[in-house]
Amino acid sequence: MVSDKSFITVDATEYSVPTEYRNRQVEIFKTETALYVFNEKTGAKITAHKVSPVSGKRISKHEHFRDNSKQLKDLHRQTLDMYEFSSWKEYVGLNIKAYPRYSRDQFIYAGKHLKDVEDVSILETAVLYCLENGTYSMTQLKDTYEYQLHEYREDRDIIHNLFKRIPEKLSYSFPDVARRSLTEYESLVSPPDGGAK
Repeated sequence: MVSDKSFITVDATEYSVPTEYRNRQVEIFKTETALYVFNEKTGAKITAHKVSPVSGKRISKHEHFRDNSKQLKDLHRQTLDMYEFSSWKEYVGLNIKAYPRYSRDQFIYAGKHLKDVEDVSILETAVLYCLENGTYSMTQLKDTYEYQLHEYREDRDIIHNLFKRIPEKLSYSFPDVARRSLTEYESLVSPPDGGAK
């Protein structure tokens, strides 16, 4: 029986099976060097693994956990449509060029980890940073975004705490200022002989 995590256990070692076979019965055939997994109903071969010489290990194939239900062009379109800012489109294009064999994985990762982010403006800053530094992996973008989001929150908290210490209503005391009579000022601007100029 395939587990809900998409593994079968043979001789205390776990081997991966494509996710569509989770919680289903499969047939296995084991030789000294290989393990074959077959569809119980049709008899079609599902996958094969090299037998692990050490028991207790987990042997998995990356492709068993891929979402193959969508066409690559559909995933590409969904990824492009996630955000409107122009640097996003540029980043996705460079991501495809940098990882042509792993485009599907990159798009799926972006859909899981970069869709509906908390702050789009910080994501845009992270994209620009990645473009400047030539880091085109969606994982690197997510890490950059999370770092910049963390920095933003820290700065915001520092500013908030600074203002928290200032009382809401500040009271000011006005200094005592001596008042002079108007005649003192008139004497200062009057000509010394008392006449008009």
